[in-house]
Amino acid sequence: MKIKATMDRIPGGMMVVPLLLAAIINTFAPGSLRIGNFTQDLFVDGAGTLIALFLLCAGAQIDLRSFGVSLAKGGTLLFIKWLVGAAVGLLAYTFAGSDGLWLGLVPMAVIAAMTNSNGGLYMAIVGQYGNKEDKAAYSLLALNDGPFLTMVALSIFGAMGFVEGFFSLTAFVSVLLPILVGMVLGNLDSDMREFLGKGSDMLIPFFAFALGMGIDFGKIVEGGLAGILLGGADGIRHGNGGLSHLQGFRMEPDCGGG
Repeated sequence: MKIKATMDRIPGGMMVVPLLLAAIINTFAPGSLRIGNFTQDLFVDGAGTLIALFLLCAGAQIDLRSFGVSLAKGGTLLFIKWLVGAAVGLLAYTFAGSDGLWLGLVPMAVIAAMTNSNGGLYMAIVGQYGNKEDKAAYSLLALNDGPFLTMVALSIFGAMGFVEGFFSLTAFVSVLLPILVGMVLGNLDSDMREFLGKGSDMLIPFFAFALGMGIDFGKIVEGGLAGILLGGADGIRHGNGGLSHLQGFRMEPDCGGG
């Protein structure tokens, strides 16, 4: 069977196929892999650990002697994605109704989704069609895979009087530290860079599957039109699981949650 060759014919297939497969399993047989021990640790609960290791491997691909191109690419993509997400979030806060919702959506959720990105899908695609500089650019893009940039936007909106600001230096460091460890290892030893480089591609389908085990297609129906709008906006920003940003916040009843 040509499993890998078939997946490679799909743009980002190493991310998309395992993600959808796991989502189908979670929708129709959610308890099938939640049996504890190593099985559940890897296929259900392992997303955070696998992504952290993925960040370390990606950081090892940063060559400080030729980082200029990667820095420019990553910085441009990161800024534009954040600017668009923050702008739409500001629009949501400006035109939110008395119930705190805009088009049936919580503005905070809009910002979380729109400023997020799917780093695994990015790496899967550049692994097929990009080059080393494109891979190294992810070291900056990884900053919007967690809640840090979402909190920056909310801090700015807090200063503008829209919402109480949030900011956490710990959230920033927690995303950056695995990348820095990988970068140090890769620049100290080129053999380590090559060794860890293999891991960045290999880990993608595994954490994609674990992420998919958190998706239930039935929630699409429950989400209704507002959920579809948010999912579409999130998809436009190349993100999935944008609401995972909200794990960094403590939601209060007066946030207009729905």
